Amino acid sequence: MQTELLCDHKRATDTLVSLIESCESMSWAVAWATESRVTDAAFDHKSKFEHLLVGTHQCITSPTVLERFRDVFAFRVHAPNGQLFHPKVYCFEMAKESVAVVGSHNLTGSAFTKNKEASIVLRGAPGEQALQDLFAYVKSQWSLATLKLTDEWLYAYKLNHLRSKRVIVGAEDWIDFRRPSGSAEGKAGAQDWSWSDYVARVTMDLHFPVEGRLALLEAAGRLFRSCDSFAKLSEADRRRIAGTRGAPQRHRGCVATLGASVLRSEMARWVATPVAAAGRRKKCAAGICRGS
Repeated sequence: MQTELLCDHKRATDTLVSLIESCESMSWAVAWATESRVTDAAFDHKSKFEHLLVGTHQCITSPTVLERFRDVFAFRVHAPNGQLFHPKVYCFEMAKESVAVVGSHNLTGSAFTKNKEASIVLRGAPGEQALQDLFAYVKSQWSLATLKLTDEWLYAYKLNHLRSKRVIVGAEDWIDFRRPSGSAEGKAGAQDWSWSDYVARVTMDLHFPVEGRLALLEAAGRLFRSCDSFAKLSEADRRRIAGTRGAPQRHRGCVATLGASVLRSEMARWVATPVAAAGRRKKCAAGICRGS
């Protein structure tokens, strides 16, 4: 059996792409997949797959990859629960030999362009036992994967994928997001959210984090404490609390949108914050005003 070490990004990429293009069939089992040159080559030659199994633990696999390969007959997904699915096995049947690439390379852009990775290429006769064992392993894991890639599951996966980018602690916990029924205009309705939906959506909001929202609530609280009732507040302060100060008429209501220019001038007066934190506070405040 011939062996070859792959630890250089370009060499690893070129080797996988060459094997994809020249093989007669292939069977893969990988923990995660994102967009990459290797992923593109795999999709271009998708008809060669006998088995393609991709894991989704920790929601690292890109939703776009799942959608891209969704209709490929040989494509299956390992559910994001149970024991961590972590193999990186690429098997190829060539005209006169069998080849397998085994090591640390996931089917991800980072693995082939950024990370320190090491894999080994094994080449041997079609009947070589070690190679046949690898082919059998991929097939057995593929056979156990019964997850159905429904529209509802993909919707939930996309939100868990976004959440995993924002949350470190608890990112491995799956949340069963439900597709909102929405309004007549097709917009998502908050009435359909569970408490876990709401917490996840707030937590994964990169633009308006929780601390900014709390600062805005504190400022609103100071306004409320300054008067006996909402009616006694000035019209300007009532609009600030409602999120309608300077907003277009169509947005005025309990939850509305403040434009950036209006927010910039209003927050200087409304929320007392240190100069160094002012920019971040202004952006954070917009999240509450917009009902994000």
